[in-house]
Amino acid sequence: MRLASVLEETHQMIHEDIREIFTDYQQRVEPIDEWSQQVISRIEEYCLRPGKAVRPLLVAVGAALSQGKALAEVLEQPDVRRAMAIVELKHKRIIMADDVSDRDEMRNGKPSMHVGWYHDLDQIPDYHNLGFEKLHHVARSYTEVAGLWLQSISNWLLADAAFSDWQRCALLEVFEAHTYDRTATGWYVIFDQSFEKLTDETSEERLLKGLELVSGEYTFVGPLRIGLSLQKETDQVLDQSLRQYGQAAGILFQITDDIIGAFGDPAVTGKPVGGDFREGKKTLLVQHAYRQGSAQQRQQLQTLIGKDSLSEDEVAQVQQILRDTDALAYAQHRAQEYASQAQAAIAEIKSSAERDMLLELVAYILKRQK
Repeated sequence: MRLASVLEETHQMIHEDIREIFTDYQQRVEPIDEWSQQVISRIEEYCLRPGKAVRPLLVAVGAALSQGKALAEVLEQPDVRRAMAIVELKHKRIIMADDVSDRDEMRNGKPSMHVGWYHDLDQIPDYHNLGFEKLHHVARSYTEVAGLWLQSISNWLLADAAFSDWQRCALLEVFEAHTYDRTATGWYVIFDQSFEKLTDETSEERLLKGLELVSGEYTFVGPLRIGLSLQKETDQVLDQSLRQYGQAAGILFQITDDIIGAFGDPAVTGKPVGGDFREGKKTLLVQHAYRQGSAQQRQQLQTLIGKDSLSEDEVAQVQQILRDTDALAYAQHRAQEYASQAQAAIAEIKSSAERDMLLELVAYILKRQK
């Protein structure tokens, strides 16, 4: 079973479901005016942008493993399909907020939601006259309202007839624990560290815990457990194996994401390189470079990491420091360690195409370019 083709099929399937959801939603609500119609249309466009489809696929894999059925079979089940769609919509809501907090201007090769609002509002005289700072505030506010609206839509889907009452309770528990409680905790850990001064005390252990909470619990453990929770009785051994797999795979995912953020090709990633440097993120790369760097290199990192107006030449300077201090090699080595942990976590699960897909996913993350 080839992961790339399954991801593409999942992507297409989820897009069809999301289009249908928004068609139903448009009929359910009565937009008050042109603005509310435009907000709903923008939310739909944002949700239909191409993505990795990893999270919804993991929902289906979790369901397949818990039921002992093939992936193709569970993808025909209405409750599985609806849960996959909810996971994707909740993810889109979160990355709206993530783009604002990280000040990312691009998402999937297009302007981020808040940047798109800014450019469009700037064409309207009454808004253009507000000035740069106030108009940016309005654009961010519009984005937050759109995010709340999208959250409402995903919550509305939980009332779908595809779910039984006990499934709704189980889904809510997993969503709250993995999509919000743990994710929010990890997000604040990483966000807070971004504003700390880069020193010898900058904690790699703290960073990795934040990555486990944000990427491990949110991207991997949560979706897998949502798939499991659609069954009333959960195999505890399977549950524990998938938790361990998800935590390790999540850290692996974020380490590779940070490498891509530092060295990736914007034409492939759809995002400008060096954004993490500008945001002051104390990634594994940056922390290792600081620990191993010369006095001059340390001073450069302290000056450049977190600098808003970082130029292309300065991005190149940071990249060179990361290479010269073997930070890139170190991050790649740690990524391989977590890949091995993820693979070992599911070694005892009964052999199946779905388990093999999880193993293939680890290999995919290691070599991905976006």
